[in-house]
Amino acid sequence: MKAVYKNLAFQMLATVAFAVIVGGLAGHSAAADSCPLSHGFWRNHPTAWPVTSLTLGSQTYSQAELLTILGTPVGGKGGADASLILADQLIAAELNIANGSDSAPVDSTIADADDLLAGFGGKLPLAVRPPSETGQAMIADAEVLASYNDGQLTPDCAP
Repeated sequence: MKAVYKNLAFQMLATVAFAVIVGGLAGHSAAADSCPLSHGFWRNHPTAWPVTSLTLGSQTYSQAELLTILGTPVGGKGGADASLILADQLIAAELNIANGSDSAPVDSTIADADDLLAGFGGKLPLAVRPPSETGQAMIADAEVLASYNDGQLTPDCAP
């Protein structure tokens, strides 16, 4: 009888191991599902959002507020707003990470972007002129995040 249980236990263990291996391989082949997506994708597919709010800087925004930001032209009567340029890319990066994309390539950039936005203490838009020192820092972070969102900083995700 002990031999029967040992054999049954071995078969169960083998079945579980097989499921884990196949599941792991299936998960690996589906890695494209966790590749970053552009801010345009997230703007146009709100039902695909993995979260309903995000904190940018020191402010928490609802999905409706985030969609408004994504839909706001970055240029206004007084010229472009670096805070909106940054916000578009930061929102997309945060959604990508919440959706399973690897955050490692942009962890420090996201921290810097959050620090830049938190320095204002209010909600977006912040009317930051791109030529200003802060505006240039925001644009630089936005460029890194745009590269990430376009899959250029994650292995096997480049367009």
